[in-house]
Amino acid sequence: MAFMVKNISATEDRPKTSEPIHAGANAGAEFLRIPDVEKLFGVKRGLLYHWISSGTIRSINVRKRGAKTGLRLIDTQSLRAFLLSQAEGGHPCP
Repeated sequence: MAFMVKNISATEDRPKTSEPIHAGANAGAEFLRIPDVEKLFGVKRGLLYHWISSGTIRSINVRKRGAKTGLRLIDTQSLRAFLLSQAEGGHPCP
């Protein structure tokens, strides 16, 4: 019994265009808010705070003078570097 295999590429279903493709709004951001990191990287808030407290990734807290709360921003370069080190067989996170 012979089977016929048809090679279908993923691009056949998409319309073709000569317009440039632009990255998403947060693709080149230096800092991201925690909800954006959760959306883009699939990393949960608790794990991010664990990595921040252990010094695995860098972040900053932006707040008004004298305020107790502020806006936590994650340094995307340190996050990407850590995730790439894990993908390459790096040591488990602290």
